[in-house]
Amino acid sequence: MGMSLVESPQHLKRKTGRPKGRPVGSANPGLADRLKRWRWSERCAERTPKLLAFYDEVLDTKAEDGKGPDGHGWAYTFEQRRAIAQELRECAFGKPAQQVSVDQTNVGISKIIHEVQWLPPDPNDRSKVIEPEPD
Repeated sequence: MGMSLVESPQHLKRKTGRPKGRPVGSANPGLADRLKRWRWSERCAERTPKLLAFYDEVLDTKAEDGKGPDGHGWAYTFEQRRAIAQELRECAFGKPAQQVSVDQTNVGISKIIHEVQWLPPDPNDRSKVIEPEPD
């Protein structure tokens, strides 16, 4: 027949309390995100011996013709070998600290004066007037 007065439809009920679950785009990653990152780091760790073998090949391989691309006898150029050595050093010992130069010659001290002026009192305002006591 019709709707009874006792029951209200689901779509008209008020929602109270806190919402369930983690909000979308939250900065707090869930367990699934952490597990995905951990699996990726494990895959990278499995490849480390191959990566080190590649680095060794780039650093130690002599050119077949005895001259190489830059004429020094190595199979790879100096820039390629230097980039590999730098990457190895940064991975093993961390990136070196970088100096930052700051120019402090243009730092000036200036005097700032804040001037505050109040409006003159309203002559018709008697709300805060304290009448003097008679002697």
